[in-house]
Amino acid sequence: TLKAIHEFGAELPQECVAITGHELQSVQFFIIFNVPSYQGWVDRQSAVPALQFHRRFLQHLQSEHKGEHWVLKTPGHLAVIEDLLEVYPDACIVQTHRDPLEVVGSACSLCATVRPIYSEAVDGRRVADMLMETFDQMIARQQAYRDQHGADAIFDISEKSGLSTMTTKNAVVAPEADSAMNCRILMPTIIMNRRLE
Repeated sequence: TLKAIHEFGAELPQECVAITGHELQSVQFFIIFNVPSYQGWVDRQSAVPALQFHRRFLQHLQSEHKGEHWVLKTPGHLAVIEDLLEVYPDACIVQTHRDPLEVVGSACSLCATVRPIYSEAVDGRRVADMLMETFDQMIARQQAYRDQHGADAIFDISEKSGLSTMTTKNAVVAPEADSAMNCRILMPTIIMNRRLE
């Protein structure tokens, strides 16, 4: 069941893909539905309008829940990294590196669990191929961003060291963070160093 592989709760952290879903540009639809033409359409769109809605959504949330900064986590951010930084120019991108076998296995498990809710036929091989193509695209986009903006444009950290070793105030990463790990599958975390205006 979905509850067995992903913890849910009103006060638990969640990926922010549901927010951009309101603008119909979310990786959540790609994961739960088998509609390749939708993903092709999303890839051709600017994500700026969806991310502007995302920003307004967070501003609404922070109007009642005070805090110093936002920490956002979803691999989908890598697919739109340039657009994300247009909307959140002071964001700090932290790339958490995980074992590729774990990531692909986890993503395939998620698809295999949620897609049957919405589809009568789920082809595990097609799901795996789709996810590998998506991960390749995200890795290529983050690498192109690094090539254009310099190796220090994204902070790298091993999943094993955890984000607790990083100070979000000045975006300094713990010494064990290894920027040479960019060949690994990744999970970006976006940190806004201040509340949204």
